[in-house]
Amino acid sequence: MADYYLLIPLVLALAIGWWLGRRERSKDRLDRYQASFGSEYFSGLNHLIDNHTDAAIESFIKALEHDSGTVPVRLALGTLFRRRGEVQRAISLHQEVLAFEDLTPLESCQARLALAQDYFSAGLQDRAESLLLEIIDSGASGEMRDEALRLLVKLYQRESDWERALETSLLLSRDNEDVHQQQAHYCCELAQLHLNQQQVDQSQQWLVRALKYDPGCVRALLIQARARMLQSNWKAAIRSLRKVEQQDPGFVSEAVPLLVECYQNLNQPKALRSTLEQSYQQSPATTSLLAITDLKQAEDGHYQAATYIAEQLKRRPSVKGFNRLIDLQLAYVPDQARDSLLVLRGLTGQLQQSNPVYRCRQCGFSGRELHWLCPSCRHWGSVRPIQGLEGE
Repeated sequence: MADYYLLIPLVLALAIGWWLGRRERSKDRLDRYQASFGSEYFSGLNHLIDNHTDAAIESFIKALEHDSGTVPVRLALGTLFRRRGEVQRAISLHQEVLAFEDLTPLESCQARLALAQDYFSAGLQDRAESLLLEIIDSGASGEMRDEALRLLVKLYQRESDWERALETSLLLSRDNEDVHQQQAHYCCELAQLHLNQQQVDQSQQWLVRALKYDPGCVRALLIQARARMLQSNWKAAIRSLRKVEQQDPGFVSEAVPLLVECYQNLNQPKALRSTLEQSYQQSPATTSLLAITDLKQAEDGHYQAATYIAEQLKRRPSVKGFNRLIDLQLAYVPDQARDSLLVLRGLTGQLQQSNPVYRCRQCGFSGRELHWLCPSCRHWGSVRPIQGLEGE
């Protein structure tokens, strides 16, 4: 159905070209034109009406062979090929257009951009990059230049060339919140690379830039906390982690394990418990509940911890919380109930292991690993911890 709608502009453009040809061309050429182009055009139209998209496209291609001046139509048809997955046909058609001698500067830019998109789809990164740089260097302005820049950003992103992706995105004449989020993530990628190499100072520099582009970037705060933990600066790390809840309560579950590690290194279990209880009250998350339960177990024993988590699960049930409750009860229930609990724990454990932990808000992609760039829709920051019974 999508192909059907894509063909509508082609039909209109070809019809206009055919009509203009009837008015402006000589009688002899008109007769030949009508005999060839007209028949193929109407043949394609009939196929389209009958919903025979492939046959319609072939008819329109034959019609184009009789009129070399239909640049917009050829560009549109090549785009249709690319969207249908016929990238090589799109490349051939757009290369033919680019070879025309009488192209206007605008048509030349349009043809180069279309061909760059073809190369990008085919994975021919170098060729796509070369054409895009030509468009940008040619002095193209407005939306044409921005479109070339956006595709170039995607190309560098695909190659994990984060610094060039960032530099190119800064050249866009129009930016918005999404662009700022992308720029922050590029900085985070660079910060993480430096952190992996124990280069904390360089990592911190990129994080400062990330928070400049997007002050609410939770990812930057989490990396910042890990960098400070690497320096044993536990209190500074805690400050970064406490900001996560303020910026986006949905990511509290990512901060809690790091908070626990920081307070443990400071040997401050009471401060940890107070922080977790305050966080759970303001932004309930099962990960916080489990951490509080662990502290209660260490201080008061299995029974008191089980009583506490059972009371909390009445208000906010979750599979992970229920599994922890069973684990605690197994430590003190009578033997006759123990076997039944073990069977139940096995079933709920399998349920927890089979459930995804994260889901993309844009496309619905789900998995058990946090991707800051969705592997499916390629949107930054859209994958988040799942909330509710099967999540947090």
